[in-house]
Amino acid sequence: MSLENTFAVTIAFNERESETVHMVTQDGKEPTESEIRALMAPYVRQVYHESGGFEIEDITNVQESVDRLLAFSRH
Repeated sequence: MSLENTFAVTIAFNERESETVHMVTQDGKEPTESEIRALMAPYVRQVYHESGGFEIEDITNVQESVDRLLAFSRH
């Protein structure tokens, strides 16, 4: 199974709360800030607070992360 087009995106709502969500892109490129905000703002409004505001803390390619972990575990 290829995860090349899947990205783990960590967003923070305040100093104490953050969440990691997964996004799939068609072209395998990292999602842009505007794509992340468009997708996540309605969710944040519904679950966390009305403003829908959040900070993007990290974007990680899932396939690369898994590959690094597997390479490390083989040593």
